[in-house]
Amino acid sequence: MEAPNQDSSDEMIDIQIEESLVRESLMKIDTSNFNEDVIILVFYFLLLTVSAFIGGFSAPSVFTTEFSRPLGKVSIFDIDQNNLVSMNRFLSYSVQLTYVGNNFQMNKSQFFSPFQLSNDYLGFDDNNSSINLSITYEAKCYKNSKHIYSANKKFDKFSFHNHGADFVFVGLTFFKDNIIDYDTIKMHVIINLEYPETSILSPSSHFMNENDKTFNKNLILMNRNQLLMENNNFADLYNVTIISKSGNVMHTISQIGIRLIFIFIQLFIFLYFFSKLKVTQVRFWHLEQKLTIPLLFITILYDNPFYLFQFTSPSYVYMIMDSLVSAVYSSYFRFFILVLFDSLRYKNRKTDTCFFIPKVVFILLLFLSTVVHSLYDTIQSFDSSQLLIQSMKQSFYIDNVEYILRIFEAVMYFLYLMWFAISVAYASLQVDITERYKFNMYSASSVTALIVLAVVYYLCNFIEFFENSAIYFVVSFITQNTFVLLMTFFHWPYEIIDSAYDDPSKQEENQDRQTNEFFNNEPPIDVMQPEA
Repeated sequence: MEAPNQDSSDEMIDIQIEESLVRESLMKIDTSNFNEDVIILVFYFLLLTVSAFIGGFSAPSVFTTEFSRPLGKVSIFDIDQNNLVSMNRFLSYSVQLTYVGNNFQMNKSQFFSPFQLSNDYLGFDDNNSSINLSITYEAKCYKNSKHIYSANKKFDKFSFHNHGADFVFVGLTFFKDNIIDYDTIKMHVIINLEYPETSILSPSSHFMNENDKTFNKNLILMNRNQLLMENNNFADLYNVTIISKSGNVMHTISQIGIRLIFIFIQLFIFLYFFSKLKVTQVRFWHLEQKLTIPLLFITILYDNPFYLFQFTSPSYVYMIMDSLVSAVYSSYFRFFILVLFDSLRYKNRKTDTCFFIPKVVFILLLFLSTVVHSLYDTIQSFDSSQLLIQSMKQSFYIDNVEYILRIFEAVMYFLYLMWFAISVAYASLQVDITERYKFNMYSASSVTALIVLAVVYYLCNFIEFFENSAIYFVVSFITQNTFVLLMTFFHWPYEIIDSAYDDPSKQEENQDRQTNEFFNNEPPIDVMQPEA
C-alpha cells in the first residue's frame, strides 16, 4: 500500500516576517558600536546630574511669606501684597497652628501637647484631639489702584488635627487663585477659636505607679481650665500663622527659556527625522521608528509652545489644555517604553493586534486615571474659595473625590511599574544575542529615566526641604526631553549607500570591475609588492 503523496510544505510553519525587515535598512542602534553608545549614555547621565544641580541651586519655584501671632480667642490679620504680576503663576493663603509650649519644657522622650500625648504616658479621646476654628476672609483685588473684584468666604467649626511630634498642625489653604490679573491684593482674615467643652485629658494606668506621682501631679491632674485657660487664651501654647505663597517670577522666566530651547530642538529633530523616513514607504518603517514619530510630536506639545501666552493673556483654557496634554504625554511615554521591551521578544516576527490590544487598553485606563484627576484638580482650583489640602503629608483629606482619584491613579501607576518590571525580566531572558545590545541600551536609558522621575516626584511632594525648589520642574522636564532625544538617536534611519550606484554610467564599469576581481586571484595592481 503506497503512502499518499504529501507536499513537504504541508508541515511547514508559516512565519510572517515584519515588512520593515525585508529591506537593507538599519537603525542607528543596529549599526553603532559599544564605545559610541557608552559616550552617549555617559552624556545622558551627566546631563541628568547637571540638571539636578541646576534645579537645586537655582531660584526657588515658590516664594513663601509667613505672618504669625499668638493664638487668641479672636485673631485678626490684615495682609497687603503689592507688585503682583501674571508671572507669579498663582497666589494662595493658608492657616497653620504651631505649638510653642512656653509653659512646659519637655524632651522628646516625654512627648506632650495639650491635644495628644504618647500612648505610653497618656490616653486621649480621638474625638477631642483637635482644635476647632472658624475662618473668615475677605480679599479685595486691585489693578492700577482700581478695585476690580472681591471674594469672601467663611468656614465654620473647622477642626485642626495634630500632625505628629513636631507640634505642627496640618496647614489648610483657604484661598488660591491661579489667574493673577491684578497687581495688589488686600486680605482681611478673622480666626475664631472655639474652646472644647469637655476635658481632653484622661489619665492612663501608667501614671498610677508610685514613682510617677510627681509627673502625675504636675501634668495629668491639671484640668482643662488650668491647662488651657490660665491666661484666657492659647497664647502660651500656640501660634497661629497665615502663610502666603506665590510663584517666583525668575523661576517662571527660567521655565519659558528652558521650554523654548527644547521646543526648537524637538521641532528640528522631528522635521529632520520625518524627512529621512518619508523617502521610504511607511510599511517599511521599523516599529520603533513608527512609535518615535508620535513621541516627538507629543513631546513638542508637552513642552507647551503656548506657555508664554498664559502670562500675556491669562486664561483657564491654557490650564485645561496643559492638563490634557500632560496626561496624553505621560501615558504615551509609558506606552512607548512597554512596547520597546516587548518588541525585542518579537524579533523577525510581525506584530499583530494581540501584541498591542492589552497595552492599549491598560494605557487608556492609565490615561483616564491621570486626566480625570488632573482636570478635577484644575477645575477645583478655579474656585478661589475652595478649601484645599496644602500638602500630601497629611493623614486625612477634606475632598473625598480627590482622595479616591489620587488612590486610583497611584494604583494604576503601581500596576504599570509591575508590568514594566515583568517586561524587562522576560526580555532579558528571551532576547537572542543579536538583540542583547539593544536591550542593554534600552534598559540603561529607560530604567534611569523612570527612577529619576519617581525619586524627584517623591522628594518634591513628601520632603519639605524640596517642596518649593525648582528641582521638580528642571529635572523631570530635562529627563523626559533628553530621553526622547536619546530614543530618536537610537532609531535614526541609517542606510549604507554607495554613490557609484546612483550614477547609471558607472554601474556597468563597477559591475565589470567586481567580476574581474572575483575571478582574478592576483593581488590588485595598487598593492605594493616587496622588492626582490
